[in-house]
Amino acid sequence: TTPQTPDPNNLESIDLPPSVGIDVMDQEHEECTIVLNTLLAKPSKEALETAIKVLEDHFRHEEDLLRKNGFGNDNDVFSPLVSHCKDHERILQIGRDVLKSCSTCWHSLTATSLKLAGQELAAAFGRHAEEFDILYEDKITVI
Repeated sequence: TTPQTPDPNNLESIDLPPSVGIDVMDQEHEECTIVLNTLLAKPSKEALETAIKVLEDHFRHEEDLLRKNGFGNDNDVFSPLVSHCKDHERILQIGRDVLKSCSTCWHSLTATSLKLAGQELAAAFGRHAEEFDILYEDKITVI
């Protein structure tokens, strides 16, 4: 069955993404899921910053793992690595845009607007796992 893409406007929590068959990546996906669910449950500037940091660390590690395993290359625009990395950057930009636009206006930033940002970020992470991460399942041999 095809996973259902979550509606970011009604998102209260996200489920753990399907296993990619690599323990360390599955553990990091669980950590990402936890921080995103924390952001959804208790929206705050700190929760958003934590989510971005955990996602940055995970994405960096995942990209290194993909490079080590020859999952495309950085010089080929049609490489699965390039599209994977671009989607990582797209996801991170969602959170960074909120931080940047409100860097001086946190007093006017409401829990509702933070929750909306969290919903968009969490939905993007879920879609990424379902559409991109699943592509490297059973293809990683070097950890």
